[in-house]
Amino acid sequence: MRRPIPLLWGLAMALAGALGAPAVEARDTELSVVKELVREGLTQAKKGRCDEAVPVFEQAIAIRPTGDAYMGLGDCVAKKGELLRALDAYERAEDTARKDKDQPTLRAVVAKLSNVRELVPRLSVVLPAGVTDPKVSVDGKPMPPGAVDRLVPVDPGEHAVEVVAAGRGSFSTRVRVGEREVATVNVVFPEAPRPASGGPTGLPVGTLVAGGAAVTLLLGGVVSFVAAGNVASDGEEACATRRACSETTADTVHSLDAATLGLWIAGGVSAGVAVGFWALEDGEASASATVGLAPGGVFLRGTY
Repeated sequence: MRRPIPLLWGLAMALAGALGAPAVEARDTELSVVKELVREGLTQAKKGRCDEAVPVFEQAIAIRPTGDAYMGLGDCVAKKGELLRALDAYERAEDTARKDKDQPTLRAVVAKLSNVRELVPRLSVVLPAGVTDPKVSVDGKPMPPGAVDRLVPVDPGEHAVEVVAAGRGSFSTRVRVGEREVATVNVVFPEAPRPASGGPTGLPVGTLVAGGAAVTLLLGGVVSFVAAGNVASDGEEACATRRACSETTADTVHSLDAATLGLWIAGGVSAGVAVGFWALEDGEASASATVGLAPGGVFLRGTY
């Protein structure tokens, strides 16, 4: 039958008092309590109650770290899928057991360490070229600058990755990784909007200039056409009241008609140039325009 902890304390204190060694008493008492807590934790773990065993092991470690207490903690958190925490506990168990010359615990934990190191998944965050001073976090925890672009151990499961870089915006994603797996996150920042190339409306400057010229020339052609019509009407009225029609009026009408045609042709060409500038700025592979004469006016045909 296992003796209760108070009785063990009493025996340890009596022995320490008889020897006159209070320091020995304190150490032996701590060790007795720790061993009892480790036994209790192992009992709970064997029953599948790791949620109850973990705080027991942690209490034992807080009193006095021992190799078997760290190893018991590592076993429980590993069963819960917390492989990084298990790896840390096993490494501490190895160091403590070696320091205390606890060979049985040392041999046992070395094998556990090898196994859990194989199970731990790795995550790599790869940044695009030219990114300086990035802020990378995994599950809300900042990643050390030296860890970027390298394999970083993580627990199995889903992880949130966020990256912020000056002048490049932000990037975020979620990645799931299982035991023994390696996941790579290739960071792709959103493209910056292309700045407008000059005009206040966002249109290319060439389009604005050529378009303005086209409007001016076409309006000039309209004015010339109307003027020719007015001169022709006035000439017809004057010709009706005279014996001979004035050749000057006919020459004026012909000149205005020629000016109208020239202005419309020039306006059509300018319009084609304006559309060409717009199409090229918009990234089209090719653009073409054709200006010609047709009965009753000028035509513009193009592909953009």
